[in-house]
Amino acid sequence: MSFELTKAKIEEAQIHIRSLDNIHSFPEYRSKFSASLESLCSIWDTLKSEGKSYIGFNLWKENKWNVIESDPLLHAAREWRRLNYHTGESPLLSIMENKTQVISNNAVNGDLPIVLGNEGIFRIKNSGLVDEERIPANDISHSVHLSIKNCPTSHLGNKIEGMLPDTILLLILSYYKTIYTEAATKWPD
Repeated sequence: MSFELTKAKIEEAQIHIRSLDNIHSFPEYRSKFSASLESLCSIWDTLKSEGKSYIGFNLWKENKWNVIESDPLLHAAREWRRLNYHTGESPLLSIMENKTQVISNNAVNGDLPIVLGNEGIFRIKNSGLVDEERIPANDISHSVHLSIKNCPTSHLGNKIEGMLPDTILLLILSYYKTIYTEAATKWPD
């Protein structure tokens, strides 16, 4: 069968995207999101490489590239990947909901200052001293909302406003799966 490496890249991207389900810190989510994005963009590159020897592939590839370049989401994904890979800039935003509420009063640590770190909410013991300690504030309820900075609002003519980052990745994957299937059907070997 043709395009076996592209199929493997699709499977790799699916694994990366699924790994976003059980993450408990923003740095870990950002890392897995970056790996997912890198995987997604490599699908197109692998497809181009595998198809270059097929008759008629170059014209087909140019038509698909025009879609990738003109679709707001597909184009943005390649730009997010470029920025992330070359500058370290992540397209993700992490927003802590303002409705933080104390659900119990811990007599030992209740009077310590509360701070927000990448891994969640902490109380600081001995602030500014050599033996400063971050204690997880498990007695505080909070929620974190993730989104993508300046995310396009449409994809292939459909509105995509308000979607979670992993759903956005699944939309991109869906497009790449569609063109993989089309190529594998058109050039079965």
